[in-house]
Amino acid sequence: MPDFIVSMSLIEQLLLTSALSGTLVFALRALMMFMGFGNHETEDSSDHLLDGGDMGVDADVSADTDTHELVSISENCDYCLKPLSVQGLSAFFMMLGWVGLSLINDFGLSPLFGVLGGILAGSFTVFLLVKIYRFFIGMQSDGTMRVQQAFGSTGTVYLRIPKDGKGQVTVEIDGRLCTRDAISEDGSEIKTGEKIEVVWVDSEGLLKVKPVAEK
Repeated sequence: MPDFIVSMSLIEQLLLTSALSGTLVFALRALMMFMGFGNHETEDSSDHLLDGGDMGVDADVSADTDTHELVSISENCDYCLKPLSVQGLSAFFMMLGWVGLSLINDFGLSPLFGVLGGILAGSFTVFLLVKIYRFFIGMQSDGTMRVQQAFGSTGTVYLRIPKDGKGQVTVEIDGRLCTRDAISEDGSEIKTGEKIEVVWVDSEGLLKVKPVAEK
């Protein structure tokens, strides 16, 4: 064991262990999230909620159902951001260790005040992470909400929707004209310029549309 560790008090050794283990776990979790691992359970459950469990659900699903699904998704995302998650706990112990050691060794505070300062720093870090994550989740949820508002609206085909294929339509969402990917409700072809009505919006924002007769 290195001499500088042997010369530490028991409290300092515990803080160093907390700092190193917390940093390692926090870095690994952050890397996994960046690479797309570790959050598949939330994505799968969220997709299930937005899809309504079955793409074959009748097209007359009410707007209330869509709102309920979006609320459920928000709750699901919040589960990943709770302070007792792996990411939250690792951030807490990381800051507890490093700040505690710094207060004891660099500022000459007693071990008691070093530990208390580390606990405050760790708690603040977890609080800050939760706020940042919820901010980005909120931005994503707002975008999903706007797309869901396309349900029941009418528009026109921008790019021809081929038989059993995907095209693009122009519809009004939240007071703005938007161009979105779309498929035909019954798999039939819908030509460019034809008027359509949105009968479903899936979890990826893909619209399912049907042609409507010109009045």
